[in-house]
Amino acid sequence: LKRQSNNRPATLKSIPRLADLSTDITSIDGWVLTQLFLSGFAKLAKQTGELNKINVFPIADGDTGANMKVCLKLPVRNLLLSPSDSVLTVASNLAADVLLNGQGNSGTILSHFFVSFAEEIKASGQTETLTIDELADCITKTGAKMMDAVPDPVEGTMVSVARDCCNLSGEGPFTHLKDLLNAWTAKAKNELAKTPDELMVNGVKVLEKAGVVDSGAQGF
Repeated sequence: LKRQSNNRPATLKSIPRLADLSTDITSIDGWVLTQLFLSGFAKLAKQTGELNKINVFPIADGDTGANMKVCLKLPVRNLLLSPSDSVLTVASNLAADVLLNGQGNSGTILSHFFVSFAEEIKASGQTETLTIDELADCITKTGAKMMDAVPDPVEGTMVSVARDCCNLSGEGPFTHLKDLLNAWTAKAKNELAKTPDELMVNGVKVLEKAGVVDSGAQGF
């Protein structure tokens, strides 16, 4: 995906505050998607130290949170510097930038998610806005691509949790964004809780032994 330039200045709208983002939103445009990316990054940034601390797999080198933060920091900032009304433009610009900033295992997987997400929005044929159900469909199709993020995907890690929690096909229909976010969050927490039992390394449940969940999956 190539970074898209804006053919027109973004029209400043009434942008919902982060705390109220999901209340009555029934469609996703470039502004709302930008706010979602920004709020996601803010939450990830607060967890960086904890994610580094619980980093066990594939190497306990204490950088999972840092790599995920680096992957998104500049790309999200660039969305604010070059805003757009178009949901496709925002998704495509973030995707182009995460490709340049993804590093380490977790950063690479995270960048794969956002690139795939932008591809699914493009494939939907929608350029300006998505309904909540269309957004859910793009997330589901993105999840189906997550096992392609790394050469040797392993169950009980970020890729399998992303794959399974993004499958929202049986959760809708959705009218409001808050309904989708609640369903997605519930599935993500459920899948995350399974990781200590699912991840096996040489016959050992390494996460269970360490008393943690998978760090990348927690960040996701």
